[in-house]
Amino acid sequence: MGFWRKLNGYVHMNCKQATEMYSRSVDDALPFREKVRFYIHYFACAPCRFYVAQLKWLDRAMTHYRSLSRDGKFQPVRVLPSDARERILSAVSNSERS
Repeated sequence: MGFWRKLNGYVHMNCKQATEMYSRSVDDALPFREKVRFYIHYFACAPCRFYVAQLKWLDRAMTHYRSLSRDGKFQPVRVLPSDARERILSAVSNSERS
């Protein structure tokens, strides 16, 4: 088997493998060979670059959201009390009739 064919067999990966590898790299450092395989695919594949950019944007957004909370933890979504909900629905329904 020729050098280029061996090299192609070594570095070839599909998008699913690349995204799984990127997800693993967020939690743990990848071995050097896996990093090389990933980046060869990454630089050749526009959809994977877009996917990684989306994940990085989401990470920055969540970091910003966490920094806005008082103690660095996520705040629970507050539920509207049922009596307030009923008043709002009643007001909307009354305004639609007018």
